[in-house]
Amino acid sequence: MSRAEDEQREREIRSRAVELRDARNREYEQYRQRGKQLDSAEDEVRRAQWDFNEQLQDLGTRVVALLKQGDGDSGDAIEKAVTVIEQNRQSSEAVINEKLRYIDDAREQLAQSHRECERAFERGEEDNRKRARGNNG
Repeated sequence: MSRAEDEQREREIRSRAVELRDARNREYEQYRQRGKQLDSAEDEVRRAQWDFNEQLQDLGTRVVALLKQGDGDSGDAIEKAVTVIEQNRQSSEAVINEKLRYIDDAREQLAQSHRECERAFERGEEDNRKRARGNNG
């Protein structure tokens, strides 16, 4: 190879190294941002769960107060209220658990995608090193 061809090849190798580094940095930033979004979503679900549990506790306190003051007629209404509260609790718990599973699944998919990108970048860097060795040897 001529000197000009060697220099051109070296420029191409350096350019490819910069492209790989920049692509890796962009991918990592996207990975980091998506992770933050998932953390925020989980925090939001946990806050909703906490708020709901607090409301449920308040309702339970009210039912107990009604039972203490109650007369014979209020028993059926209180029993119905307790049933509705329990159904709402179960329904809300199911929704919250589903959202948390979705977040966990999204985290796993994100991590898998990140690992695949890392392997691709490593292969690209290795190819670039092989080109450089071929150019120098």
